[in-house]
Amino acid sequence: MGWNGTTYDQGEIVKRMLCKKIGDKRVEVRIDDTDRYGRLLGTVFLDDEGTNRRMVRKGMWGYEVAYDPRRWKHGKRVPI
Repeated sequence: MGWNGTTYDQGEIVKRMLCKKIGDKRVEVRIDDTDRYGRLLGTVFLDDEGTNRRMVRKGMWGYEVAYDPRRWKHGKRVPI
């Protein structure tokens, strides 16, 4: 959320960006681990580059306020 109360639907923004970039191209998913619930954790690669790196490089987290996710999760919504 921005200082002015604006909220950002991060999930939808990322989804649209990935759909636009990946489209109907073939990707590779490399499984790294499982979480405590047994779900697979991995990285999606497009053209040998992780999509997470691509998103960070594109500035997906460059909003006017950044929050420490640990504080957000525990209800202490304090800007960094």
